Amino acid sequence: MKGWFVPPATTRYRFYIACDDYCNIELGDTPNQVENTTEINHNFIATDFRDWWESSNRHLGYSRISEWIELEEGEPYYIEGKQLQGSGGDHFSTAVEIEHDAMEGHHHSMKEVQYLSVEPAQVFDTTRVTITNMDDGQFLLLLLNPVSLKTNKTALISASATADEFRQSVKDYYANEPNIRAGCSVNMTWFDVNGTETTNKTEAVTAVYYITLNRLISAASASSISVVKTTTEATITVDPPADV
Repeated sequence: MKGWFVPPATTRYRFYIACDDYCNIELGDTPNQVENTTEINHNFIATDFRDWWESSNRHLGYSRISEWIELEEGEPYYIEGKQLQGSGGDHFSTAVEIEHDAMEGHHHSMKEVQYLSVEPAQVFDTTRVTITNMDDGQFLLLLLNPVSLKTNKTALISASATADEFRQSVKDYYANEPNIRAGCSVNMTWFDVNGTETTNKTEAVTAVYYITLNRLISAASASSISVVKTTTEATITVDPPADV
């Protein structure tokens, strides 16, 4: 989460966080700049959603509640929240408390908590493979890792594979490469001779497979992907993932 917090009054504020698994908030030291920030709170243990109030772990060196911070009215302060996910479910929430008892439009605002909503645009690494004139032959993919610059080959893939069969053939590359370490899902759609989506395999002449990673990574999973046919006569094209 990155953005700007504009105080509605010159007074003191404190910030709250709750997350699964780890998180912190950094706040700009001065208005209108992003270069210098200070960590104002951090949490090193999974919490319930919006469970901000527990502060008994201060003796361990962390707290979900920041100290009181005086900010200037109407001045934008850079704010950045970071979350680290281990495994299982995840969440991140933050709120701000205003130390002010006579602010117009804020009933009992000395103890009022303002919710900040963050809806990040998450684009997961996705590769599209299109197979036209499907048959029972096989092929494999050669994937160039953009970090290690190593070319990896998948297991043999049937040119008429189901989505799960396709996933079984490619999953080891995404799971084993150190800079990826992700599971993947594969969705498949059939199209007939007119390009219309169909669920009848006997009518299908084209199958489109989407390989999607189940976690966000910092660079594309492959900078290039080549097709090596072994026994198939089908036409196979690959659209590599974008670097998102």
